[in-house]
Amino acid sequence: MAPYAEEGCKLFVYGVNEGTSNSELQEQFEKFGTVTDTYNTGKGYAFVTFDNKESASEATERLNGQEILGQILKVNVARPKEGGGGGGRGGGGYGGGGGGYGGGREKRPIPDEPPYTAFVGNLPNNIVQGDVDAIFKDLRVRSVRLVRDRETDKFKGFCYVEFEEREGLSDALQFDGALVEDRPMRVDVAEGKRNDRGGRGGGRGGGGGRGRGGFEE
Repeated sequence: MAPYAEEGCKLFVYGVNEGTSNSELQEQFEKFGTVTDTYNTGKGYAFVTFDNKESASEATERLNGQEILGQILKVNVARPKEGGGGGGRGGGGYGGGGGGYGGGREKRPIPDEPPYTAFVGNLPNNIVQGDVDAIFKDLRVRSVRLVRDRETDKFKGFCYVEFEEREGLSDALQFDGALVEDRPMRVDVAEGKRNDRGGRGGGRGGGGGRGRGGFEE
Protein backbone atom coordinates (compact mmCIF):
# COMPACT_ATOMS: atom_id res chain seq x y z
CA MET A 1 0.00 0.00 0.00
CA ALA A 2 1.30 3.41 -0.92
CA PRO A 3 1.96 5.96 1.83
CA TYR A 4 -0.57 8.71 2.46
CA ALA A 5 -0.40 11.13 -0.43
CA GLU A 6 0.10 14.83 0.18
CA GLU A 7 -2.83 16.85 -1.12
CA GLY A 8 -2.33 17.68 -4.77
CA CYS A 9 -0.25 14.59 -5.54
CA LYS A 10 -3.07 12.13 -6.16
CA LEU A 11 -5.01 12.25 -9.42
CA PHE A 12 -8.50 11.02 -10.18
CA VAL A 13 -8.66 9.66 -13.73
CA TYR A 14 -11.91 8.62 -15.35
CA GLY A 15 -12.67 7.14 -18.73
CA VAL A 16 -10.11 4.39 -18.08
CA ASN A 17 -10.77 1.06 -19.78
CA GLU A 18 -11.38 -1.69 -17.25
CA GLY A 19 -8.75 -3.84 -18.96
CA THR A 20 -5.96 -1.28 -18.68
CA SER A 21 -3.24 -2.55 -16.37
CA ASN A 22 -1.67 -0.49 -13.61
CA SER A 23 1.69 -0.72 -15.37
CA GLU A 24 0.19 0.68 -18.59
CA LEU A 25 -1.24 3.59 -16.64
CA GLN A 26 2.05 4.20 -14.91
CA GLU A 27 3.89 4.23 -18.23
CA GLN A 28 1.65 7.04 -19.49
CA PHE A 29 1.87 9.18 -16.37
CA GLU A 30 5.51 8.70 -15.39
CA LYS A 31 6.51 10.84 -18.36
CA PHE A 32 5.74 13.79 -16.08
CA GLY A 33 7.46 12.63 -12.89
CA THR A 34 7.84 9.83 -10.37
CA VAL A 35 4.65 7.81 -9.95
CA THR A 36 4.42 6.18 -6.53
CA ASP A 37 1.13 4.34 -7.02
CA THR A 38 -1.43 3.50 -9.71
CA TYR A 39 -4.77 1.81 -9.14
CA ASN A 40 -7.29 1.00 -11.85
CA THR A 41 -10.55 0.19 -10.09
CA GLY A 42 -11.86 -1.66 -13.14
CA LYS A 43 -15.02 0.45 -12.97
CA GLY A 44 -14.15 3.21 -15.41
CA TYR A 45 -11.84 5.26 -13.21
CA ALA A 46 -8.41 5.06 -11.63
CA PHE A 47 -6.11 6.80 -9.17
CA VAL A 48 -2.54 7.82 -9.98
CA THR A 49 -0.24 9.23 -7.30
CA PHE A 50 2.94 11.27 -7.85
CA ASP A 51 5.65 12.06 -5.34
CA ASN A 52 5.12 15.82 -5.74
CA LYS A 53 2.39 18.32 -6.61
CA GLU A 54 4.25 19.85 -9.54
CA SER A 55 4.42 16.58 -11.48
CA ALA A 56 0.77 15.86 -10.73
CA SER A 57 -0.21 19.32 -11.93
CA GLU A 58 1.74 18.94 -15.17
CA ALA A 59 0.21 15.51 -15.85
CA THR A 60 -3.25 16.98 -15.29
CA GLU A 61 -2.64 19.83 -17.72
CA ARG A 62 -1.09 17.62 -20.40
CA LEU A 63 -3.37 14.58 -20.23
CA ASN A 64 -6.82 15.93 -19.34
CA GLY A 65 -9.09 15.50 -22.35
CA GLN A 66 -6.49 13.55 -24.32
CA GLU A 67 -6.89 10.12 -25.90
CA ILE A 68 -4.72 7.71 -23.94
CA LEU A 69 -4.70 3.95 -24.55
CA GLY A 70 -7.72 4.30 -26.81
CA GLN A 71 -9.85 6.26 -24.34
CA ILE A 72 -10.53 9.97 -23.81
CA LEU A 73 -9.48 10.63 -20.23
CA LYS A 74 -10.55 13.27 -17.77
CA VAL A 75 -7.83 13.95 -15.21
CA ASN A 76 -8.32 15.95 -12.03
CA VAL A 77 -6.59 16.30 -8.69
CA ALA A 78 -8.27 14.03 -6.15
CA ARG A 79 -9.17 16.22 -3.20
CA PRO A 80 -9.09 14.58 0.24
CA LYS A 81 -12.14 15.14 2.39
CA GLU A 82 -11.96 16.76 5.79
CA GLY A 83 -11.55 14.19 8.49
CA GLY A 84 -10.62 11.42 6.03
CA GLY A 85 -8.45 8.62 7.28
CA GLY A 86 -5.18 7.29 5.96
CA GLY A 87 -4.55 7.13 2.26
CA GLY A 88 -3.15 4.50 0.00
CA ARG A 89 -5.18 2.89 -2.73
CA GLY A 90 -8.72 4.09 -2.24
CA GLY A 91 -7.88 5.12 1.33
CA GLY A 92 -10.44 6.82 3.52
CA GLY A 93 -9.12 10.30 2.83
CA TYR A 94 -10.33 10.11 -0.76
CA GLY A 95 -13.48 8.11 -0.16
CA GLY A 96 -12.38 5.31 -2.47
CA GLY A 97 -12.56 1.55 -2.46
CA GLY A 98 -13.65 0.71 1.05
CA GLY A 99 -11.96 3.54 2.89
CA GLY A 100 -15.38 4.84 3.82
CA TYR A 101 -16.77 7.80 1.93
CA GLY A 102 -17.71 11.13 3.31
CA GLY A 103 -15.27 12.31 5.93
CA GLY A 104 -16.41 15.79 6.98
CA ARG A 105 -20.18 15.30 6.84
CA GLU A 106 -22.55 12.53 7.72
CA LYS A 107 -23.75 10.49 4.77
CA ARG A 108 -27.21 9.14 4.21
CA PRO A 109 -27.59 5.34 4.36
CA ILE A 110 -27.68 3.42 1.11
CA PRO A 111 -31.16 1.90 0.62
CA ASP A 112 -31.59 -1.86 0.47
CA GLU A 113 -34.37 -1.60 -2.12
CA PRO A 114 -34.69 0.44 -5.33
CA PRO A 115 -34.67 3.16 -6.44
CA TYR A 116 -30.90 3.47 -5.97
CA THR A 117 -30.51 7.16 -6.69
CA ALA A 118 -27.61 9.55 -6.11
CA PHE A 119 -27.79 13.31 -5.74
CA VAL A 120 -24.92 14.83 -7.73
CA GLY A 121 -24.31 18.50 -7.05
CA ASN A 122 -21.92 21.44 -7.45
CA LEU A 123 -21.64 20.74 -11.16
CA PRO A 124 -20.51 23.33 -13.73
CA ASN A 125 -23.34 25.06 -15.55
CA ASN A 126 -22.18 23.75 -18.92
CA ILE A 127 -22.53 20.09 -17.95
CA VAL A 128 -24.63 17.95 -20.30
CA GLN A 129 -26.02 14.46 -19.86
CA GLY A 130 -23.13 12.92 -21.78
CA ASP A 131 -20.70 14.30 -19.20
CA VAL A 132 -22.66 12.66 -16.38
CA ASP A 133 -22.78 9.39 -18.31
CA ALA A 134 -18.99 9.52 -18.73
CA ILE A 135 -18.39 10.13 -15.03
CA PHE A 136 -20.43 7.11 -13.97
CA LYS A 137 -19.46 4.90 -16.87
CA ASP A 138 -19.67 1.16 -16.15
CA LEU A 139 -21.83 1.60 -13.03
CA ARG A 140 -25.06 0.49 -14.77
CA VAL A 141 -26.85 3.82 -14.83
CA ARG A 142 -30.60 3.48 -15.29
CA SER A 143 -31.49 7.15 -15.74
CA VAL A 144 -30.06 10.64 -15.46
CA ARG A 145 -32.18 13.67 -14.60
CA LEU A 146 -30.60 17.09 -14.97
CA VAL A 147 -32.59 19.61 -12.96
CA ARG A 148 -33.37 22.87 -14.76
CA ASP A 149 -35.17 26.02 -13.77
CA ARG A 150 -38.79 25.77 -14.84
CA GLU A 151 -38.92 29.31 -16.22
CA THR A 152 -35.45 29.93 -17.66
CA ASP A 153 -34.53 26.32 -18.56
CA LYS A 154 -31.11 26.99 -17.02
CA PHE A 155 -29.30 24.04 -15.48
CA LYS A 156 -29.37 24.41 -11.70
CA GLY A 157 -26.03 22.72 -11.06
CA PHE A 158 -27.25 19.35 -9.83
CA CYS A 159 -28.83 16.17 -11.08
CA TYR A 160 -30.13 12.79 -9.97
CA VAL A 161 -28.63 9.56 -11.21
CA GLU A 162 -30.47 6.30 -10.72
CA PHE A 163 -28.55 3.03 -10.84
CA GLU A 164 -29.79 -0.44 -11.67
CA GLU A 165 -28.15 -1.95 -8.60
CA ARG A 166 -27.26 -1.00 -5.05
CA GLU A 167 -23.60 -1.62 -5.84
CA GLY A 168 -23.69 1.05 -8.54
CA LEU A 169 -24.91 3.65 -6.08
CA SER A 170 -22.33 2.54 -3.53
CA ASP A 171 -19.51 2.85 -6.08
CA ALA A 172 -20.80 6.25 -7.26
CA LEU A 173 -20.32 7.64 -3.76
CA GLN A 174 -16.58 7.20 -4.24
CA PHE A 175 -16.69 10.10 -6.69
CA ASP A 176 -17.66 12.56 -3.94
CA GLY A 177 -15.10 15.36 -3.94
CA ALA A 178 -13.69 14.59 -7.41
CA LEU A 179 -12.95 17.75 -9.37
CA VAL A 180 -15.04 18.47 -12.44
CA GLU A 181 -13.63 21.53 -14.19
CA ASP A 182 -11.96 22.56 -10.91
CA ARG A 183 -15.15 22.21 -8.87
CA PRO A 184 -15.41 19.47 -6.21
CA MET A 185 -18.41 17.38 -7.14
CA ARG A 186 -20.81 16.43 -4.37
CA VAL A 187 -22.25 12.92 -4.49
CA ASP A 188 -24.66 11.65 -1.86
CA VAL A 189 -27.63 9.32 -1.55
CA ALA A 190 -30.76 11.13 -2.73
CA GLU A 191 -33.35 11.52 -0.01
CA GLY A 192 -37.11 11.43 -0.24
CA LYS A 193 -39.51 12.04 -3.10
CA ARG A 194 -40.95 15.47 -3.60
CA ASN A 195 -41.94 18.06 -6.16
CA ASP A 196 -39.09 19.96 -7.76
CA ARG A 197 -39.90 23.30 -6.11
CA GLY A 198 -39.66 25.18 -9.37
CA GLY A 199 -37.26 22.86 -11.11
CA ARG A 200 -37.91 20.35 -13.84
CA GLY A 201 -36.18 17.26 -15.04
CA GLY A 202 -34.18 16.85 -18.17
CA GLY A 203 -32.07 14.31 -19.96
CA ARG A 204 -32.55 10.56 -20.03
CA GLY A 205 -35.50 9.44 -17.95
CA GLY A 206 -37.30 12.74 -18.49
CA GLY A 207 -39.04 14.54 -15.67
CA GLY A 208 -38.89 11.70 -13.21
CA GLY A 209 -36.33 9.21 -14.42
CA ARG A 210 -38.40 6.46 -16.02
CA GLY A 211 -41.55 7.42 -14.26
CA ARG A 212 -40.06 7.82 -10.81
CA GLY A 213 -40.66 10.98 -8.84
CA GLY A 214 -38.16 13.63 -7.86
CA PHE A 215 -35.72 13.33 -5.01
CA GLU A 216 -34.86 15.74 -2.29
CA GLU A 217 -31.33 16.96 -1.86
